Formats: sequence, C-alpha cells, structure tokens
Amino acid sequence: MIDSLTNVSSLNAFEAKLLTCKSPKLFLVDIKQFKNINLEFGDEGGKFRIVRVFDDATKLCKSQRDGAFSHTR
Repeated sequence: MIDSLTNVSSLNAFEAKLLTCKSPKLFLVDIKQFKNINLEFGDEGGKFRIVRVFDDATKLCKSQRDGAFSHTR
C-alpha cells in the first residue's frame, strides 16, 4: 500500500519487506511537533514540507538501494 500524501510505501509494506531483507536498517523521523509547522505555514505549507521530507528520504534510500516507508498515527 502507498501513502496517498507522500507517495511512500506504508507500514504494512515495511513489515513485509522485513521478512525478506537480509540487513534491514531503520531511520526514524519524529514529527510530533508537526502541528506547529501547520500553524505557522497553514495546511498546504505543512503538506508541502512533509512531502519534501519524504522525497528527500526516498532519494537517500534509493541511492543506498533501500526502500522508504511511511507510518503515521
């Protein structure tokens, strides 16, 4: 499954990949204060910024031949 906002694979896809990955790596970004970004820049500004974070993470992962996955609560 793909997250509709970030276009990144979901937690379910991550869990499935763990079953076949020989040397998994985990990089976490905690954005619990993200509400402050939305308050300062508005919903559209917040969406723009979160998409940029995932775009950059995806590029990094692809350069290392890894995958990027998203989990939100």
